[in-house]
Amino acid sequence: MPLYHETYDVRAVIDAPLIGDHAGYYLRLAERFGGPVLELGAGTARISRQLAASGIDATALEISDDMIDAGNRWGQPAPADRFRIIRGDVRNLPRDRTYALVIAPFRMMQELDDETDVIRAFQEAFSVLQPGGLFCFDLIDIQAAPALMHPDPTIQRLPDIRHPESGNAVRISACERLVNPVLRQYREKWLFEEVDAAGRILRTEQSWQVHRWYRRSDIARLLQQAGCKSTIWYGSFRDMELEQPCRPGRDQIWLCQSHFQ
Repeated sequence: MPLYHETYDVRAVIDAPLIGDHAGYYLRLAERFGGPVLELGAGTARISRQLAASGIDATALEISDDMIDAGNRWGQPAPADRFRIIRGDVRNLPRDRTYALVIAPFRMMQELDDETDVIRAFQEAFSVLQPGGLFCFDLIDIQAAPALMHPDPTIQRLPDIRHPESGNAVRISACERLVNPVLRQYREKWLFEEVDAAGRILRTEQSWQVHRWYRRSDIARLLQQAGCKSTIWYGSFRDMELEQPCRPGRDQIWLCQSHFQ
């Protein structure tokens, strides 16, 4: 299993102060609107496991077998009667259940680099909502992070972390950023190195992270094409808590309902 997947939950905890309290926000949203909840692009299902532990029925959907395995191996234990993780594609959701809340945390929608796929994912989310149900997702607001639209060849060391099983240090470096302005896509190369107590490098791996950037006007247009009847967006998780919508910020946090409910 790649180090990227093995260290996913550890990195998510460390990144929270930098990128916002995604997990805490979605937990509070689920407590407010109730379950069952479907988490799209769930990774190790870290958020769904927290939801289930708090008493909310949660289903996590993830396409990567390595992510599912990492979650089952190192993830927070969750009650079997309130939690399940299934392999699936956000563009073709199973129809065996409907949900009061569908979420796509951690900028998951930016991993879909084709607008047709984004529209399809939106339509699929709406199709499994219960009447009056809510679909919520977040993205980077590229207008607040313009550096991502420019190449960057510099190497940046990120904070070291501990491997969840071996306890060895894992060094992470962001090595370069490549940008395709036509596709509105940026690709970042990350280097992972597992190092033992003597300083010996045990494993070295490279991982490319590929994301597309979307402006607020892009998302509004794609949601409309997907059949969305009402939306509200926030510029940060803090604005969401304070119920101060439509204020530009670092994030785009969208809450949506569908015409077809």
